[in-house]
Amino acid sequence: MVIKVAIIGCGAIGLRHFQSIYNQADESVNIDIFDVDKTKLESIKSVIDKENPLVQYQFNQTIDIAKNNYHVAIVATTASYRLAALDEFLTHHNVENIILEKVVFNKKEHFLAFESSHPNLLKNTYVNCNLRSTEFYMSLKNEITDKENLVSFEVQGKSWGLGCNTIHFLDLFSFLIDDVEIESMRSHVSDIVPAKRTSYVEFLGTIEGSAKNKDFVFKCESGDFELKIKINTNKNLYKFNDTSNGLLVESSNPKFNNLNIKMPFQSQMTYQVIKSLYIKDGCNLPLYEVSRDLHVQMLDAFFNEIKSENDFCNIT
Repeated sequence: MVIKVAIIGCGAIGLRHFQSIYNQADESVNIDIFDVDKTKLESIKSVIDKENPLVQYQFNQTIDIAKNNYHVAIVATTASYRLAALDEFLTHHNVENIILEKVVFNKKEHFLAFESSHPNLLKNTYVNCNLRSTEFYMSLKNEITDKENLVSFEVQGKSWGLGCNTIHFLDLFSFLIDDVEIESMRSHVSDIVPAKRTSYVEFLGTIEGSAKNKDFVFKCESGDFELKIKINTNKNLYKFNDTSNGLLVESSNPKFNNLNIKMPFQSQMTYQVIKSLYIKDGCNLPLYEVSRDLHVQMLDAFFNEIKSENDFCNIT
């Protein structure tokens, strides 16, 4: 049987999803790629390492091709357009599982609209907050859950994307403590700067909160990229430094001290998620209903600070 995959949106992240599927597939896969920009076809060809006879792909500039039944659809458009793209796709096609890129939506009403229009898909919709699915963070969770109690979680650095990447660290925090109910969350935005993606913005400043008496704080300043994570438990301190050579790990826990972890790229991860959904009918990404709550609380914290009109936060 052939695994049928749709990729809606073939920008930088959509391209990495395709790259992983094409180059890693060890089962027959058929990929339909949807993007209005026909120049993306050349980008697709550029990430193929070598021809994979198990994979067939088609590039489409419109969604309204002949009706298909897909095992997985990956929606990798920008956040502002994601709901419209998803609605249009589901009008023309059937799908068993959906993977939404983060930030899922940047307007709170879009969450309600998606849920009311497609309630039957919520249990099979996932969000690509993938830190929790990596071997390193799964092993860290097992260590903390079995032997320790997380006290605080801190992310700090420069130009790491407080707007677009906070959701990754909120998800990791909730994963490590087994709780999605953030009791309080607040932000202080010191500056709003242009994002890498045209027409979107990024934030400098701080977002912080707590859950189950465990505190988190994420800080981002301007300057050359820097990203450091510090996790305190009742027994140990864990410090991670994200560098071009890997995730450098120091800890008072000997099992996690003096490590250099090669974290996987998106171009090395997507196919394994697709295969898990196909074979096991599930994967290690967070379900939409889990991620939605974190998204909404994060957006509220930013809305309160930037005084956004119409509850719109121009991040993606």
